[in-house]
Amino acid sequence: MEIEEVDAHVEAHAETVAKELPDLCEIYKVNRPVLKFVRALVFWKPKWQAAIDKLIASLDDACPQ
Repeated sequence: MEIEEVDAHVEAHAETVAKELPDLCEIYKVNRPVLKFVRALVFWKPKWQAAIDKLIASLDDACPQ
């Protein structure tokens, strides 16, 4: 995924993020591509990669798409 795709995705869902009392799953669905993009960066240490993977997996379980 390219940064332009991530940016377009977030821009398309900006209203969801701007709610006064946002729903965690709604925010996660908007920001999941950002997390996946950040995770794909090569400079993360393996333990950091594992932590990001665990976060994504946990939120995927809690917030089915």
